[in-house]
Amino acid sequence: MKKIAIVTSGHFSKDDRLYYKFALSLQKFGHRVEIISTIEDQIIREGSVTINSFDASNAGRKIKAEGIVQRLKHFMPDIILCAEHFTVLPASLFRKKYSPEVRIILDITELYPENITHKLSGLKKLVSAMVLWSVSVIATYLADALIVGETNKAGRYRIIRPGIKYKTFGYSVPKSLLPESKPIESGIITITYSGLFTKARGFFRYLELIKLFTPEKYPLLRFQAIGKFASMEEKENYKKLSTSDTQIPLELITWDKYENYLKVISESSLLIDLRDKSSFFDRSLPIKIFDYIAAGKPFIFSDLEVFQHHPELKDSGIFCDPDDINSIMKNLVILIKDETLYSEYCSRNKMIFDSKLNWERTEKEFVEFVEES
Repeated sequence: MKKIAIVTSGHFSKDDRLYYKFALSLQKFGHRVEIISTIEDQIIREGSVTINSFDASNAGRKIKAEGIVQRLKHFMPDIILCAEHFTVLPASLFRKKYSPEVRIILDITELYPENITHKLSGLKKLVSAMVLWSVSVIATYLADALIVGETNKAGRYRIIRPGIKYKTFGYSVPKSLLPESKPIESGIITITYSGLFTKARGFFRYLELIKLFTPEKYPLLRFQAIGKFASMEEKENYKKLSTSDTQIPLELITWDKYENYLKVISESSLLIDLRDKSSFFDRSLPIKIFDYIAAGKPFIFSDLEVFQHHPELKDSGIFCDPDDINSIMKNLVILIKDETLYSEYCSRNKMIFDSKLNWERTEKEFVEFVEES
């Protein structure tokens, strides 16, 4: 048995990847796990998984780092799995001061620092990029091994530090988390958007799409969105748009637990994501597409360049130009009217999930990689 800490400064303790995949798999194979998140106050123990998190959301990096080191010192792990580049720094400080033998693994699921700098502009963007690139290089040298969500994201780190041990573990969903299949209410067709309610993520395109449908022509059509607003400005924009020219109302569902999100999309008829085709999104595989496949439902997704590197996904849904709302409407109508085509997508996605894209297929390999790193 090893003691393994999972440290994050950007995710909640029960994050779908960190808790439901990493922590529960490590527990399943006999290890003790402690999750430390710096964005919420939560201390609980479930089996051999302990959550020892503290809310330092409004604190500086020094206070966050001190809180992480303090908790690591109390737990004294053999291995530290870091979910962000920043968290490698306090993990390394802990190793230097208290436990020279501890091993550090960095989990990479986003392009860093682009995941931060793409929101900035001008001099602020340039300065931030320089600082964060420095953090990236330092973290890569301090880590003993890397886990990457997509193989293409390992390239830059292998250049920074040739020969570093790494392994790809993707974004598949555990079978154990999927809700029991529930019959869809007779005749009702529910279209679901999920994620942040932002312009870049395609939420406002979704609103434009809804305007094209009328209850007279599509009386059994329902639209819903599960997620949250990223800013008050976008929430106000939504309030203005939601009352103009929209005849079928949109139901907003607050995102709370990952299991509840899976339940919502599993009970939907069709799933949709119309995010921007930008340099940032084009280079990063959307995690939710694996959730949609696991739910066994058809989906309409922006035709991002990254999908060209994943031909195994090309038949799982319809990929489109996110700005061509009329074409998207036509494809949506085809899917909801052609029962044979709809059933083919459902069957194909269930087959892909059961045979290839479920977490259980890789969890033993994941645990062994962590143990041996």
